[in-house]
Parts: sequence; structure tokens; C-alpha cells
Amino acid sequence: MTLLLLVAGFVIWSSAFVLLYAASSIGCAAGWERTTVAGTSLLRALLVLLWIAHLGALVALVIYTWRRRPGGPGGTATFVRRVAVGAGTAALVATLWTGAPIVATTMCDQYDAGLGARTAAQETSAEQASGILRQPSRPAIAPRDNPRSA
Repeated sequence: MTLLLLVAGFVIWSSAFVLLYAASSIGCAAGWERTTVAGTSLLRALLVLLWIAHLGALVALVIYTWRRRPGGPGGTATFVRRVAVGAGTAALVATLWTGAPIVATTMCDQYDAGLGARTAAQETSAEQASGILRQPSRPAIAPRDNPRSA
């Protein structure tokens, strides 16, 4: 059980990372940013709730691990418990860092013109890029025009 506590914090962190990233992508594509709930967008509210739930789980894990008595003899069990507390705390800090942009940045800038549509700047960029990549077609050289074939 104690060995599972060593990795539990980063399992929760990875869950937070994946769920926040997926919810952000799905929410932007579905237009949840434009729906208002309790004075904020539906997407931001969902992301904040997911983030807080994972932070709560990590705090509970660190407290549980800290209060847990070592079950084995000697200093090994105490060492493993301390490392588990450290790993859980590191995962808590990583989750705080990973989720901080939710409250500090804007979301869905690339979807301003609608569901997955390009903005005017993106269209101009795409047109310029395609103009650069397109080469005028040149007629093939006929064998009689080739000086080496004579």
C-alpha cells in the first residue's frame, strides 16, 4: 500500500493534465466559451471545477500520507512514507502550476469566428502561404527543343 502512495500523487496530476487539456479542446470546439454560467464562461467554470477537484484529491492524499503510521519495522517504512509525502507535495505543486493558466489567460482565441473556423488573419496567412508554394506550371521540354538530343 505504501508503495502505491509513492506514485498516487503523479497519477492524480496526470489525470488533471489530461482532463484539463481534453476539456479545453472539446469546449473550444463546441463553443462552450460563448455560454455564460455564474458570470463566467461554461468552459472556464468546468475547467476550474476539474482543477479544484484534483487539487482537493492531492491535498487529501498528502494529509493521509502524512498522518499514516509506518507499518513496517525499522527506518525503511518511515523513509518510504516521507518520500510519498514529498512526491504528493511535488504533484500538488505541479498541478497548481499546470492549472494556473485557467484563471489567468483567455481561451479559444483560434475559434473566434465560430466552430473551428479560421479567423481573418489565419485566412490571409493561408492565402499568402499557398501563393508562395504555388509555382507557375511550365510546359515540358519537347525532345526537339532539347539541345542534347540532337
